[in-house]
Amino acid sequence: EVYAVSIVGPFPTAVTNLLDLKKLDLHNNKLTGPIPPQIGRLRHLKILNLRWNKLQDVLPPEIGDLKKLTHLCI
Repeated sequence: EVYAVSIVGPFPTAVTNLLDLKKLDLHNNKLTGPIPPQIGRLRHLKILNLRWNKLQDVLPPEIGDLKKLTHLCI
């Protein structure tokens, strides 16, 4: 599980190296730009919360690779 606060700037792609991650909660930060396609590497992810950021509105198609995802908040 990763929960982070006070992140400013682009989506931290380093978290996409945490291949066993089940929950990624980066809500209420100042993330900007796109959600990177590398998000599709997180095959075990069940919860993705990116709400209340300034990310682009476009979801990368790789989100579809997250077959275990049950909660998506953007």
